[in-house]
Amino acid sequence: AGQVCIGARQSRNFCGATMSSRPLDVSTVTPPLGDQHDSTIIMLHGSGDSGLGLKEWLEMEGNLFRFERTKVIFPTAHWRPYSLLGPYGTQRVWFDRLRLDPTGKEDLPGMREMAGLVKDVIQSEVDGGIPLSRIVLGGFSMGGGQALFTAISDDELCSGLAGCFALSTFLSERSVVPSMIEAHKAAGRRIMPMLQWHGEDDDMISCKWGEDSVKKMQAAGAEIDWKTFVGLQHSLRSDEVKELVAWINGRLNA
Repeated sequence: AGQVCIGARQSRNFCGATMSSRPLDVSTVTPPLGDQHDSTIIMLHGSGDSGLGLKEWLEMEGNLFRFERTKVIFPTAHWRPYSLLGPYGTQRVWFDRLRLDPTGKEDLPGMREMAGLVKDVIQSEVDGGIPLSRIVLGGFSMGGGQALFTAISDDELCSGLAGCFALSTFLSERSVVPSMIEAHKAAGRRIMPMLQWHGEDDDMISCKWGEDSVKKMQAAGAEIDWKTFVGLQHSLRSDEVKELVAWINGRLNA
């Protein structure tokens, strides 16, 4: 069989294309507990964090995010201008935000650029022998929003991934994601299993914003596991992590 190319784009450095954006730092990895590696999770951090920061945060919640045959990759976003910090502010973010609420305009150029780089990480796993059907993409906060956009904006990812999860995140009121879901449904494509969970006491990203986003995606035709956690703020917690691990194992062992 020929080489599998996921959503080939001009800036990709394989399938005959050339890379115009420097790749993501993917040096932070949690290896499988066992000797075999037959699946991969790629988890994107929130704004201002890093892959290492997210990995260490998960470890502080009891080191529960470990899998027998699954590698976890924690990419780190590039430093870039971030409007919420003022005209000269920069931060490790996946895309820009003018407002931290659903009325803010979606930064489509930034999200598309980072989606391309995340796809490069996925492609590297596929090239290494991990089928797309054995890869789960997800993230926390801004990373969750970027994961949703990346998976749903690409036909092959949307139909081929084992699953996509988004924790404590939301979509812009004018997000293109629901319309992309409608296009997938109209074309008869599979939409990978999706999960979006939120803390009920989140004082940074309102739980209602997350719920409204889920309702729009569900109305467009997506099936999403929506759940809220009592007492959880804009954070990760061991009970949520345990249930997420079970959900991922269910997708990989389906």
